[in-house]
Amino acid sequence: MSSWKSTTTSSNQSTTTKSISNYTMLCWSVRVLLLGLLLLTVTALDSEEQKKENDDDFSATPGRGPPQNVAVTASATSLTVTWDPPDEPPLYYTVTAGSDTQVIYGTSVVINNLQPCTAYIITLISVYQDESLVTYSSATTLDTVPPPPQSCWFDDITSTAMTLYWQDAYINCAITNHNISWSWDVLWSDEAGSDVTTNMGNHIRLRDFSPYTNVTAEVASYTDAGYGPSTSCWNVTSQEKMYKNKNIQDV
Repeated sequence: MSSWKSTTTSSNQSTTTKSISNYTMLCWSVRVLLLGLLLLTVTALDSEEQKKENDDDFSATPGRGPPQNVAVTASATSLTVTWDPPDEPPLYYTVTAGSDTQVIYGTSVVINNLQPCTAYIITLISVYQDESLVTYSSATTLDTVPPPPQSCWFDDITSTAMTLYWQDAYINCAITNHNISWSWDVLWSDEAGSDVTTNMGNHIRLRDFSPYTNVTAEVASYTDAGYGPSTSCWNVTSQEKMYKNKNIQDV
């Protein structure tokens, strides 16, 4: 009798343990399932919200939109911007480049008074009664010939040579070379002449003059668009050669 009760008790305990284990596994399965459903729901909501935001970014009304097929033609100081209207044309457009903003009722505009060799972001907006839709473009203005150098002068003057210096004017375009031309006439004779060269720096040594020679030079700066106007300056070589230790010292 005692043996039967013991067997029955063990059996009941085993059954109870299995039931608890099965119940625990069921609970975890339900939790995992609920978590998966929650993640799917959140992902779906996020996707729907993102789609809505993307749609709102473009247009809240079918047929409306920003300017289409934007094209830009550049010169040194202006940009010509053209575009196609959306299916539903707006009341007007605004076009901005740099500090210039214009209200446009057609589909083209010329933006003037820009700096050469400068990149511009162009903002184009279709303006409707209750919304505005924007698009962007970009362009760089072209090279222009540079202004004349701000100044030029001579230094390190001897009886047969002098050094010509110059200072370029500021410009956005890269100055890559200079054209230097000079002429001379000896003040105590009929001797005269001229010459020309190029130089990438900001000074050049001019040589082989006679004492007491008037030298006039012109300097023009160069960009990819060509040479600009020149700046001129003049000076006179020393009248006598310099002597030191009875040897002529001149450069």
